[in-house]
Amino acid sequence: MSHQEKENHRLSASNSIEDEEDSSESNNEVNNADVEDAFESKDLEASHFTYDSLGEIRYESHDLESQLQLQLLSSNKIAQKIKELKKKVEDTEVELGIAHSLIDNLKEELAESFNAVSLQDSKIILLGNEVIDLKRQISELRSNLSIVETTTSEAKTRHHFKIEATRVAAGEEAKG
Repeated sequence: MSHQEKENHRLSASNSIEDEEDSSESNNEVNNADVEDAFESKDLEASHFTYDSLGEIRYESHDLESQLQLQLLSSNKIAQKIKELKKKVEDTEVELGIAHSLIDNLKEELAESFNAVSLQDSKIILLGNEVIDLKRQISELRSNLSIVETTTSEAKTRHHFKIEATRVAAGEEAKG
């Protein structure tokens, strides 16, 4: 029986009791036996009403108790879930801190590597400039060597002609 039906039944019982009271008060010729019977009847109806109400209250009490137990169970599960989530958040924060530390270390190493590479690049550029300078010097030396070889060759040729001329002159003097 629903709560509304029980309430309607209670109101009906209450109204019928009130109607009986009204009819007994309006009738002045009621004897004591009838009045006592009416009170006994009211007591029975009232007790029936009280037992029904108590049953309903007990039912609602059990229902509320069950709901409270479910809510308590739910809240305990939620509290446990919150604890688990807090633990996960703490673990994640620790891992995040470690990751940040590793990132910072890697940034430092990257900066050091960048500086080392920049230094090596500078050295390579300097060596490249030295190579260019050495090539220029080699080219100048080759040019100078070529000039020397040409001059030497010309000198040899002149000396060769002079030597030959001197030989021919010495050979003619010896013949002559």
